[in-house]
Amino acid sequence: MKKMFFDFVVTVAAVFVGLFIYDKFHGARAGSDLTSGAVADRGRTVHSDFQRATDRAKSAMAEYYASHHSWPAKNEDVGLPPPDSYRGESLRRMEIMGPVINLIFDAKSGADGSRITLNALPTPDMAMGISWDCISNIADIAMILPTCKYAKPYGG
Repeated sequence: MKKMFFDFVVTVAAVFVGLFIYDKFHGARAGSDLTSGAVADRGRTVHSDFQRATDRAKSAMAEYYASHHSWPAKNEDVGLPPPDSYRGESLRRMEIMGPVINLIFDAKSGADGSRITLNALPTPDMAMGISWDCISNIADIAMILPTCKYAKPYGG
């Protein structure tokens, strides 16, 4: 009985040591001080700013398109504040240009000038409203916004 208990304690201790070693070295990136917690916080920040800015903008654009059968040229056309008035924890600017919503983020997003672009795609006869194609130059955008695709920056 003592031997079984001793074997059990050794096994549990070995598992904890293995988990500690895995955790210590798995998350480390050469030349980076980012931890997995920092990456998750960055993702939550970008996601939160994205949601708050685009929820109203997407609705306003859909209403505008349904009424005018064309896209607004700028934020003010749909009753939204000017592009530079959009500020969040990481969001620097949100601008409507035709069927496109551009969001520009600061360095807290991972890289200063990071961009998320939403392209409006109306369904035939607007029966199903508007769907949105999301593209970003944030490398891990799929972890932040699963429906968004990464597009390598031009010239990068």
